Amino acid sequence: MDLISQEKVLVYLRSDWEEYLKTTIRNKICVEWTFHRNKVKENTVQQRKDIRGREKTVIFSKLYYCHRGLKTYTSQATTASAVQKGTKKIGCKVSVNVVCYMNEPDIVYLERSGEHNNHIPGTYDDLKFMWLSTHIRKNIENVLRRDILRQDARAITEDDFLHNTRDSFIHYDDIYYIYAKIMKELFEFDENDMSSVQKWCDKLENEGCSVLRHQSEHIYYYGFQSEWQKVLMLQSVIVSVDTTHGISNCSRDILYSLVVRNPKTGYGNSVACLITNDHSVEPIKNWLVSFKQRNVMNPSQITVDCSIPEIDAIRVAFGDAWSRNLLTKVKTASTMTDETVKQAVKKTRGLMIAELKTIMYEVDPTAVKQKIESFQNRWIHTQHEFVNYFIDIWVNTFECEN
Repeated sequence: MDLISQEKVLVYLRSDWEEYLKTTIRNKICVEWTFHRNKVKENTVQQRKDIRGREKTVIFSKLYYCHRGLKTYTSQATTASAVQKGTKKIGCKVSVNVVCYMNEPDIVYLERSGEHNNHIPGTYDDLKFMWLSTHIRKNIENVLRRDILRQDARAITEDDFLHNTRDSFIHYDDIYYIYAKIMKELFEFDENDMSSVQKWCDKLENEGCSVLRHQSEHIYYYGFQSEWQKVLMLQSVIVSVDTTHGISNCSRDILYSLVVRNPKTGYGNSVACLITNDHSVEPIKNWLVSFKQRNVMNPSQITVDCSIPEIDAIRVAFGDAWSRNLLTKVKTASTMTDETVKQAVKKTRGLMIAELKTIMYEVDPTAVKQKIESFQNRWIHTQHEFVNYFIDIWVNTFECEN
């Protein structure tokens, strides 16, 4: 009998016993043996006496337990919160003692004690608590590195399956964990996040990208822009500043993106990005100023969401490029009283904003042109200053880009 399935001693060469215990038994009877402790720490053949002068008889002795024991784990979840996954530890006390004697230094004895309890090795309920074998994991990793889809990885490695073992069924999670490990290797250059970012900055600079970096004790910001993004930015006169929160496990991290319209596709393209944990105006200001100093950005209009730091940074870098033209260009008859003027201007602005919103949300190009013409015809006589601004800066610019 070549398996530890009864209480008996099996003899193996010292160079082979570990492979037998961890691989052969695992694949044949679906049991993993977990190291518990050293009963006798490993000695050399020359160390034949202990500190008291007694003759040593054992080179080393190790104790292994079944992977479903030794202790029993009880979930602390309340009745209102159901247990999401069963526990592997159910108190199986079967063990294997590994001994190598001084008089036989090249031979190792394996002795099993007890029987499996609380589980049946090889059943589905038992297999789900085991890992895939190293061989299968390596094959799946090689398949994924060839840019093969995750859902196809199982079918490709199916010929390697050992049936009626843990390797005979591969879950999506098994493949995803291997895939996540590969992806992590691609973007994580160092275990320390800050060191990894610095290495990324060096790599991008060597590839010709523009990098803005700053790191102090608690504050950091990093800006990136590639060569093709510079070219697209120079072709654009209207830029949007977009903000994305919750980009990492650090709740303070923010991603700022500069987005322009791609004249070829008609869709928005990110032309630069900035990552920071500083919510003040300083990172965005330095970022935008760097573009102005390098002459890669000269917008006539910058659109933002309701972000005070963004607005303040744009003011510093590009002056009054974002000015609210509705506030300065909408006029009323000079014969009205001050209070009447305020009410009339407020009403007029409201009507104009409502029409501009319908133009902005329209997706049909023909309908957009019709609404622009309608807006122009309605307001050209009473609000010619704003209408001229709207046509020159927005409509004509849009048509030129097309």
